[in-house]
Formats: sequence, C-alpha cells, structure tokens
Amino acid sequence: MIGYAMFGTDDVSKSSVFYDKFLTLLNIIKVEIGNDYIGYANKASPQETIFYLTKPYNQEKASFGNGTMLAFKAKSNQVVDECHSIALRNGAINEGSPGLRAGYGNVYYSYFRDLDKNKIEKTIEFCKFSNLRALEEKNGFSEATNGRFFRKE
Repeated sequence: MIGYAMFGTDDVSKSSVFYDKFLTLLNIIKVEIGNDYIGYANKASPQETIFYLTKPYNQEKASFGNGTMLAFKAKSNQVVDECHSIALRNGAINEGSPGLRAGYGNVYYSYFRDLDKNKIEKTIEFCKFSNLRALEEKNGFSEATNGRFFRKE
C-alpha cells in the first residue's frame, strides 16, 4: 500500500499555486503548510495526506525522475479535460492531450509536466461514455477488439 507521494520543488509557494488550480476539481485539498512543504489530502479524508510538494531534504536543487509519474484519478473525462487545460494555462508542458490511448480500452488519459518538470497523469478509468462511437471517431480510433481501441493510421 502506498502511504503518500512527494514531489521536490525549489519554489514551494509557486508549485502550490499551480497545483491548487486543478486539484480542487479532483476533490484534493491543501491540509498542511510548513516552511518547506505543502501537503494535500482527499477532501473526504483530510487527516490522510496523500501528496506533498517539498524542498529536497538534502537542500540540493530539486529534479524530476526519468520514468517517474504521478497519476490522479478523475470522476469524468470532462474533469480530465478541464484539469489539463488549467494546468497548461498555468505553465505546464503538454505531454499528451486528453483522450483515449491505443490498446488501453475505455481509459481516458491526459499527461503534462508541472513547473518542475514532474510528469502528471489524469485518468478516468472504465468510463461509460454515452456516445462511445463518436468519441472513438473524434480521437481517431477504429472499432474495438476485445474491449480495446486502436488508433487509425
């Protein structure tokens, strides 16, 4: 079981402002504020911090991990879209626009890098789209095979 996730940052205040813009859409709230860190929790469980932004303990410059990514679950594809848009408007780098991904079934993803280049994913798993055929075509996918979709060439 994972207790919490932590991202290093050289500017806790600036990172907190960035994350505050979209974490509320995911029902994640700020619950701890220290000199060198900020802690966030699920609104339903504010006593259980799940995500920290912190200056590195060793006092060296913060850096992102190659192959490291933090995924937040969203309640709908609209929330994924909105979080992605808010993040990009506030300085994030697009690493994958919202939509379905080839070979991953009814999973709607979006990816971006935060102000410190940490990779973030927003996902809504096992979505029940009211008009899946239209969504497939909008995102350039062909017919499903065994519950999976494949991008048209």
